[in-house]
Amino acid sequence: MAQNEINGGDIEIQLDFKKIKGNKKTIVRGIPRDKLLPILGMFKNDLGCNGNVCDDPKSDSVLQLTGDQRKTIDNRYNSYFKRIDKN
Repeated sequence: MAQNEINGGDIEIQLDFKKIKGNKKTIVRGIPRDKLLPILGMFKNDLGCNGNVCDDPKSDSVLQLTGDQRKTIDNRYNSYFKRIDKN
């Protein structure tokens, strides 16, 4: 499992990469619960991938995206949260 931590503003997220039953998944932890669905919608539209919100024993909730999206999320991280905070 690979991990990256990205700091931006006052929110810190953690990106994990896993293979689950042969499928590549990007796991995003650390997003506040009230912003999970809007951020998931933006990721799905901008990255062109599927995703869902999952409960995780390590943290409250996580986003699970198809494919290895770590690099793209890392490059665009600040723009996602700037857009979310304006709403």
